[in-house]
Amino acid sequence: MQNEGMSMNQQRRLSSAMKDFLDASIKQLKYQEENHFPDLDTYKSLRFDSIGWPICSILSEFAMGIDLCNDLLQHPLLCALQRVVTFHIVFLNDIYSFPKEFAEGDLINMVPILLFGQLKDNKQTWVEHLRNMPTENYATSIENVARNVVLQALEAVKDLDQQCLQLMDSIRNSSDPILIKERLEIEKYLQGISDWLAGCLKWHAFSARYVLVG
Repeated sequence: MQNEGMSMNQQRRLSSAMKDFLDASIKQLKYQEENHFPDLDTYKSLRFDSIGWPICSILSEFAMGIDLCNDLLQHPLLCALQRVVTFHIVFLNDIYSFPKEFAEGDLINMVPILLFGQLKDNKQTWVEHLRNMPTENYATSIENVARNVVLQALEAVKDLDQQCLQLMDSIRNSSDPILIKERLEIEKYLQGISDWLAGCLKWHAFSARYVLVG
């Protein structure tokens, strides 16, 4: 494929990814406006599209001059990799954005959803725990739970990182004829994902977007 124009296949994929992104973003906004928490599975389903990675993935392919065929795109290993990469970006984004979003009253984030999910699942235990605790210690106790949830999310990112590496190795070492036939394009594709993940981490770490002001 030449970089001067997208193939029809990429255009269709990009159009579909944009629609999914907008639909998921609207649904997510409704949760924010209504101060209503989705359950974890619903949230992950929304963020899979609203994080924007599917769009960026297609644009990245186009920029590198590759155009993956449908057989490759539907290959179980590549589908699994795309899913893991997406949630790696979602978890990373939510961890970095949590302090600022929480301070601004935006609770539609993986961390508070995990936090309140744990509090809900262990409601009776928490009632007894708080009942036997001085009122002035409530905030510290909840803060400790939130800290533990963030650590759990960080562990999830590490696990997803390992899954990415394992899937990339499996794709590179696969004896599947189509993966062997398209080896050069696949290697560019995998390098593009690696560069994106590294850049994503660096951007989150240094971007002023996630810095609390005041």
